[in-house]
Amino acid sequence: SYSIILMNFVFIEVTTAFASILTSMRFMRRYVYFGDYFASQMRCLGSKRFCFVAIAWMFHGYSHYMVLLALSFCFRYYVIEHAVPRNIVLVCVLIAAYIPSVLVYVSLCFIFHRLWAC
Repeated sequence: SYSIILMNFVFIEVTTAFASILTSMRFMRRYVYFGDYFASQMRCLGSKRFCFVAIAWMFHGYSHYMVLLALSFCFRYYVIEHAVPRNIVLVCVLIAAYIPSVLVYVSLCFIFHRLWAC
């Protein structure tokens, strides 16, 4: 039912908010951008890898939130016209909707490995 979609919303929003608090991205006026410069609470950890993974998770969460928002509107419209689908069908639809946003996360992680592999 719709509670499965809401639980997915809660998980994505809470983890994205936590990553956003950790990264607390700032805009700085610089002529040169340094990709390994982190000016947030993450710099205390000293791990560039963890900082980059948190930023990638934050972008992943934002993109997945938009997909979930569209999916919830489609679900509500579907329920008006048809019967409520079974839970297993809804879980399969959520997994299929997760694929585009997981591609964002995986591509950002591959970029990280390419940048700092040397």
